[in-house]
This record gives sequence, C-alpha cells and structure tokens, in this order.
Amino acid sequence: MSAARWWQRPWAPLGVILLGVALHLPALHLGFMADDWGQQLTLEQPIAGSTMQPWSLYDFGTRASIAETFGDDSVMPWWTDAEWKARFFRPLTSVVLWGESELLGRNGPARHALGLLWQALFLTLAWRLFLALGLTRGRALLALAVLACEDGAMMSVGWLANRNSLLEGAVMGHRAGMHAAGCGQAPVMRSDGASFQARTFSGDLDLQALENALRS
Repeated sequence: MSAARWWQRPWAPLGVILLGVALHLPALHLGFMADDWGQQLTLEQPIAGSTMQPWSLYDFGTRASIAETFGDDSVMPWWTDAEWKARFFRPLTSVVLWGESELLGRNGPARHALGLLWQALFLTLAWRLFLALGLTRGRALLALAVLACEDGAMMSVGWLANRNSLLEGAVMGHRAGMHAAGCGQAPVMRSDGASFQARTFSGDLDLQALENALRS
C-alpha cells in the first residue's frame, strides 16, 4: 500500500493554517499606528458628547459634530465639505477592541497576538466552508493555501483598527459554512426551533461585524 500523499494526511489542514499564521508573525512588532491611537484614547478617556465611544469606535461623526466637540479648526480642515460624515456601524468590533484594551491595555505584541488567533479562526472556518461546498480534500487544501498566503490579510492582521475585517471574515465564514452544510442535507422540519435560532443569531452577528454606514 503506497504512502498517503501529504494533502491526505490528517495534519495537512493544520499545517497550512499554521503557515498562514506564521507569515504574519512580524505583526507582533508593529505596535499601534494611525487610527489605533485615536481608538485607544477613546477607550481610555472617552470624551463626553463625541460620537466615538468605546461601543462605537468607528463612528467618526460629521463635520458639524466634530466641530462642536473639538472646535472648528482642531481636526477638520476649513475646506472640508459641510456634508462630510464617516459613521460606520461596527458594534461587535468595537466591543471586542474594548475588551482587548481592558485586558491587555497598550501591550502591542499581545494585542497583535490576538489578531493572529483571529486569523487562525478565520482560516479554520474557511477550511470547513470549502469542504461543505463539496471540494475534494486536495482542492480544499489548495484553496486554503492560497487564502493563507495571499497578502491581502496584511492590513487586517497587522492593523488593530482593521480588526473588523478579521471579524467579518470569521463571522461570514461561519455563516456561509452553516448555509452550505444545510444545502447539502435533506429538508427536515424541527419543532424545537434550535436551527432557526442558531441561524438568526449568526445573521445578527453578520450585521454587527460588517462594514455598514449610518445615515443619521
């Protein structure tokens, strides 16, 4: 009996996931940058009346609200359009960053280590999705390897303020996996409603993790 090819071995998916995490190990040395500082300041010293609060770290407000909070010339240049606004609805990511800050403070390496764990979770859910879609093990591993090695994750893993992208990927990967697995099964009527509740909860997480703009 010939030896199994490497992609047929039980450890192969774990090896690819660990490779995908290892590629981002340099992120441990990045520390805080750009929006990270403003969000951390909000978490440590929230400003009364500001749209940015620990539970709404991506609600940068409107030109009018910023001028009211900080003064006309303190943040926005004079030529900013009067209708300017940047208000993103990301409560799930905000609460996650709030919890990270409470737990680890300004410990950059530890905060980025959590990003590596989120990346590992994302890749794990992607692997389950590829199998649920009916890909062969070899093709699923190839898709996982491409996903693990692509450089588009550099910002989501290495930038704390972009943690929302990792959460989006994890939540959507879970949701899509549930849907793909359900499509592969015969319809079953369930009286306890557990399946419906699980999908509803997952859909609610979808909404909270996605990058949504408010129109207020």
